[in-house]
Amino acid sequence: MNTSLATLERLVSLSEAMVMTATAEDWATLVSQQSERDSLTAALPEKWLASLSVNERAQAQTLLQDCLRLDAAIGPCVESRLGELRVLLRLG
Repeated sequence: MNTSLATLERLVSLSEAMVMTATAEDWATLVSQQSERDSLTAALPEKWLASLSVNERAQAQTLLQDCLRLDAAIGPCVESRLGELRVLLRLG
């Protein structure tokens, strides 16, 4: 398997874990997971897409769509927490 595809698969797995972490409101772990995800993203070669075959590009597109779908699930959890923190800041 192409290393870029393997990295994308790890990103999907990590994003799935991040959804569970955000749902559990484990913010410290979520921050750590985001850092790990940032490192994985940075590890992709600059022109990684060009190194993929047509079939691999289709796989990559599916994996990226999965990441976006999972990010959409994480967002509301984080926004809810940010709203709570804003209220606390106003009270302080």
